[in-house]
Amino acid sequence: MEKEESSLYVKLTLGLLAGVYFEINKNIEKGIMSDTMYHEIGLMEQTTLRRGSA
Repeated sequence: MEKEESSLYVKLTLGLLAGVYFEINKNIEKGIMSDTMYHEIGLMEQTTLRRGSA
């Protein structure tokens, strides 16, 4: 049985994932989103790295 990915980010296209990544970073810098959103940034980076090694 295959392991099912639980992250929404694996379902996004690379372009959409990059856009979400950029917007979250921008909103953290502006103070609109808290620094805890860096966890989401990490999840996106992990997803991107997995795609690159696949």
